[in-house]
Amino acid sequence: MKHGSRYYIPRDQFHIIDRPEIQPYIDKAPGDDFRFAVATAWLTGMRISEIVDLKQGNFSVQEHDQSLTINYQSKKHGRKGAPSFLWTDPFVSEIVLPYFRKAEGERRDRLLIRTTTRRYQQLLQKLNKELHGSEESRFITFHQMRHSRITYLVQVLQATIPEVMGFTGRATVPNEYMILQQTAKFRGRF
Repeated sequence: MKHGSRYYIPRDQFHIIDRPEIQPYIDKAPGDDFRFAVATAWLTGMRISEIVDLKQGNFSVQEHDQSLTINYQSKKHGRKGAPSFLWTDPFVSEIVLPYFRKAEGERRDRLLIRTTTRRYQQLLQKLNKELHGSEESRFITFHQMRHSRITYLVQVLQATIPEVMGFTGRATVPNEYMILQQTAKFRGRF
């Protein structure tokens, strides 16, 4: 379905991209930097432009409770997002944290990734074709990972609007997400 962007999905058709669906992209990622970008996009729902702008200073590691927080400013709305994760998540412990730690000791204002947004979109497109052939309906984009995370926060975790805004840096949470939450809450209760 095409509409403006190449692989447009209407908001009422957002689905949660689960770990088994994203794992082949992680496994076949051509390099640690791209693996880090895909894992971070899937975990946080950050835009790819926000990920390529991450610096060491955006990360806060809490050794005492074994958690990692990524503090960033949303590109689109200028709001701050601060998703936190426990190290028990394999994407955090095996991909994100080691990639960040590799840069420890460097200047805090130096970019962690040294490539462009467009290059990562091209790499993801190439992986889509390698994994799914011509089945465009199975392709995953960075933008879909953002909507997937928001849908997960609302439907599964039952996050409130301020919680979603704080996690993702969104200025608003569209009604479609909240309607999906209400539908999920009452499904099977009538």
